[in-house]
Amino acid sequence: MNKEVWRKIISIITIILVVITVFVMVFTIVSMHTVGKDNRGVFGYKLNSVVTQSMEPTIDKGDIVITENVTYVPEGATVIDEDPDAVRAEDLKVGDIITFYSTEPAIYGQLNTHRIMEITTDEDGNLAFVTKGDNNPIEDSELALATNVYGRYAGTIPFLGSLFEFIKDESGIGYFTIILIPFLLLIVIQVVKFIKLMRKYRKEQQELLDEQRAEMETERQKAQDMMEELARLRAQMGVETQEVPPVDQSEQPAEETSAPAQESAADEVVVEEDTQE
Repeated sequence: MNKEVWRKIISIITIILVVITVFVMVFTIVSMHTVGKDNRGVFGYKLNSVVTQSMEPTIDKGDIVITENVTYVPEGATVIDEDPDAVRAEDLKVGDIITFYSTEPAIYGQLNTHRIMEITTDEDGNLAFVTKGDNNPIEDSELALATNVYGRYAGTIPFLGSLFEFIKDESGIGYFTIILIPFLLLIVIQVVKFIKLMRKYRKEQQELLDEQRAEMETERQKAQDMMEELARLRAQMGVETQEVPPVDQSEQPAEETSAPAQESAADEVVVEEDTQE
């Protein structure tokens, strides 16, 4: 397997890790601030994780339940800030699935998602509901009071409830496995890529430096060759100069003195001719 294939595989793995890490981090932040929170939701909907099988097959264990906000105002009570988009408890009907704070001793105060089997009232005449899990053989032992209704079922997100519960596990294993390990792997991959990039950069710089040094060495060698050639030419010119015989400076005066002697001889000839005449 060549380097190009490995490079593509690493790039794909990096992208997958980035997507998973970002998704898990966003999901964790949103879940921590919305799942099971009374006054917080996403676009007007609330989220709740399912930890039992009481509503199977409609809702599976590990799903995230999406619920619409439900409000209930008892008779004679003053409404301070009512959500205009919320479902009124009085409008709930038999067959609706609701999430409510249970008053059963075993799960008191915990959120429970069951189906409405009957609409009734409690001992004080307040609106209440008889509920039952689709997978349970009997109805719940305690009424679901309208004042304790958290929301009306609107849909589910499969499996994310299990992921959320795993992440928030007190042992920290979920957080370490789902968030920390992918994040650390992503960091390691980026560090390795950075190291390879630095090595490649240093190698290119070294190659450039070696090339410049080679060019300088070539120029130096050329200059040295030229100097040697120039020295050789000078040496040859010096030898040729020594082979030419030197001029004898003593002969020059003799040549200069010969001219007057010739002139005096000529004068003597003329005198003799004059005498004969």
